[in-house]
Amino acid sequence: MTPSPAAATLLNRYVEGYRTIVAQDLDQAREWIGNLIPQGVVVDMANGCRDPEELRRLAEEWGLQQVPLIACPLPGEEPLRQRMAVDGYLVKPVTRRNLLDTLRQFGEEVETILVIDDDRDFVQLMGRMLDSPPRPYRVLKAYSGYEGLQVMRYRRPDLVLLDLMLPDVDGLEVLREMRADPLLRDMPVVIVSAKGEMEDVGELSGVVMVTKEEGFQPGELVRWVRAILDSSASASWG
Repeated sequence: MTPSPAAATLLNRYVEGYRTIVAQDLDQAREWIGNLIPQGVVVDMANGCRDPEELRRLAEEWGLQQVPLIACPLPGEEPLRQRMAVDGYLVKPVTRRNLLDTLRQFGEEVETILVIDDDRDFVQLMGRMLDSPPRPYRVLKAYSGYEGLQVMRYRRPDLVLLDLMLPDVDGLEVLREMRADPLLRDMPVVIVSAKGEMEDVGELSGVVMVTKEEGFQPGELVRWVRAILDSSASASWG
């Protein structure tokens, strides 16, 4: 259960041998669990489940006596948004729904959007998505970090869609230059990244909690510990 499309993508990619079904919130998770017999449930701590007692109550409420319930921080758009001090985070491939949902938070004052990406096909795609009903936007385009900075200084968009991986001045450097410029520092920025960039987001703070209503057999518990140790060792030596 996670509100993050990027975290859902990572679970689908790396939890091999299982079918992964993603619920965005508690109500949706409850509905899915009522119609399925899951072998395990992972709860993103971004949903607010932060202590063992709350996790135990969820397991009891959902009738998951024999199913492990795991609460942990998952990588997603919100931690990255906060760390980079930007206003939004989109992961490629970007759907029109995700794009418009992200832009809706900025209200009617956003009319002109600058798209900065060296992938010309992607820029054209964004242009088509943005220049269409029910809310067409005026679209400016730039294909490098330097060009993007030039455009925003002379034509001043209301919002910037910024790719991180640019061939000259990368997205982080563009952000630094914007924040250092009094005329640009308050301009809203939504980062657009490839899926692979989500996999290298740095350490996630938090704990991992596991509960199971009927309890753990000793051998089962040892296998959990071994799996965690093996995973930590692989991360350290990889």
